Amino acid sequence: MTSKFIPVYEPWVAKNQKKYILDCVNTNMLTFRGKYVTLFEEGISKYLGAKHFISTFNGSVSLNLMLYCLGIKPGDEIITSSLTYAATISQINLLGAVAVLVDSTENLQMNIKQVEKNITPKTKAVLVPELYSDANSMKEYSNLLSLCNKNNTYLLEDSAEAFACQITKGKYMGTLGKAASFSFFSNKVITTSEGGGVLTNDSDLAERMNLFKNQSHIGGFIHNGPGNNFRMTNIQAAIGLAQLEDIDIILEKKKNIAKYYRKNLCSNIKSIIPSVYSSSEWMPVFEFKSNRMTYVKFNSDCKDFGVDTRPVFTPIHLMENFNCRSKSKLNICEYAYKNKFNLPSYPSLTSKQLEYIVSCINKIMNRAI
Repeated sequence: MTSKFIPVYEPWVAKNQKKYILDCVNTNMLTFRGKYVTLFEEGISKYLGAKHFISTFNGSVSLNLMLYCLGIKPGDEIITSSLTYAATISQINLLGAVAVLVDSTENLQMNIKQVEKNITPKTKAVLVPELYSDANSMKEYSNLLSLCNKNNTYLLEDSAEAFACQITKGKYMGTLGKAASFSFFSNKVITTSEGGGVLTNDSDLAERMNLFKNQSHIGGFIHNGPGNNFRMTNIQAAIGLAQLEDIDIILEKKKNIAKYYRKNLCSNIKSIIPSVYSSSEWMPVFEFKSNRMTYVKFNSDCKDFGVDTRPVFTPIHLMENFNCRSKSKLNICEYAYKNKFNLPSYPSLTSKQLEYIVSCINKIMNRAI
């Protein structure tokens, strides 16, 4: 066993991170009014190639901000995937809307072909979760956008796990629809500790979001109606800016980790290779080729060696207390939930740690088969 437990993820420590944080402390600019919020927002929008990025203090409220400012109301329907993190559905439900669930594809992405049969006059948006830095094909997105336009429905992206992924050369995920929500939680490609935001090319929508996230404050304690406080702090943004400056280093390290796993894991482990043009390889997905191994047993065996793993998300339709429905069979996401998993993939993993992880997993799998 290794002397130190190897977690699934640890945040990257960026070169200028401490410097920027100390600058916030030394200038006493800790809140949203500091310069790093503006620099971070401008940096994200420039990197991804969009007009506007509206930062928030976490990814969940980014979803809420995007949906609320698009006018989602009680009784509206949002088509999305059952295989997603619960925050996707929670923010739909918290606005009183109904989540209409579709199944996944083999690469764990939303089954876009099932969208059309689930559209009704109440459908206000199709929200596509882009899990594990993967995506549907550009052709499928184009077809989906045409379908949404035909039905006067928004195409939205939940790009929480897809930062820095290009679906085609020079075209980043998060820029395919009306707007996209991002997360910068500590286990994401880049982090602000907590944090998130919304990317959009719609200037009117950006203006509404910037107003609402700041309590709809227009000056002198005058408010243009109800609002909320979804603001990112200057310290969060300072961390984010430092991380963004290191993005090329982070991506290279993460891609090398995924490549090493795919090359060296035994034949009893199957890799799901992202279909996007250039994936950030946020958290590569693997599955068992044999039914002699279950995830629960595998996870337990890995922990005996001091290695953590993570299952894919529990499909929303298998949990209680969410307001959702579906006209589609949801078999593939249920299979994924039982058989697919993630391995440690943080960029500061050493070659020695990677060798150890692979050695342990190969021992476990060969022993089981």
